[in-house]
Amino acid sequence: ASNGSSPVDLITRVEVKYQYQNFSGGDLHGIPIIRGDYAFSRTASIRLDLPILHFDAQTPGQSSETGIGDIVLSATFVKAFSKKFIGAFGPRIDFPTATDDRLGSGKYVLKPLVAGVTPLAPGLAFVGILEYRVSIAGKDHRADVNEIAIKPVLLKSFLTGPLKGTYANPQLEFIVDFETNNRTTTQLGVNLGKVLSKNVVLFVVPTFHIAGTKRESFKLEAGFRYLFR
Repeated sequence: ASNGSSPVDLITRVEVKYQYQNFSGGDLHGIPIIRGDYAFSRTASIRLDLPILHFDAQTPGQSSETGIGDIVLSATFVKAFSKKFIGAFGPRIDFPTATDDRLGSGKYVLKPLVAGVTPLAPGLAFVGILEYRVSIAGKDHRADVNEIAIKPVLLKSFLTGPLKGTYANPQLEFIVDFETNNRTTTQLGVNLGKVLSKNVVLFVVPTFHIAGTKRESFKLEAGFRYLFR
């Protein structure tokens, strides 16, 4: 059974996670980030993310803030081109719903995504993801967004049975920011998960800054997903 970590596995689910990001001006905590997916079929689904955030200011004179972040609405469409290649397209938009400037971008950000998955061996697959991010409206005093992200991912499952086991998905992300003279950022992470049953998966995703412009020194996600099947 799928553990729900592949972008082409469209399964109705609820996911709740804690997220920590270490920025130069303070620490941002997702407490929690709630995600819901509804799969109309194996080839089409919609997703909604509701982040409840706390910004812990580390700069003298600045106050901390707790509130709602930017709500994200997205869809995914999947097509199997062959037994060796499955493609996906995902239009996505971030809404500037944050209750404080430090909790969101202040912009409507369009993020179309394309992905491809190909099996390499039993329990092993390669994923290639390309995402373009561009702000289309929002507050004039907030920075515009115009960048592209390339993310290669390995999906590796260690199953002890059809509905139990673990997985480890190393992932590299390379970002080019067109708003800052094409500055680049490289980040390395790994999605580690424990499949408890056909419905319940626990996961933790540490991500580290490797090279280029530092957006955050460290990022950590941890949570669970419940798959309705």
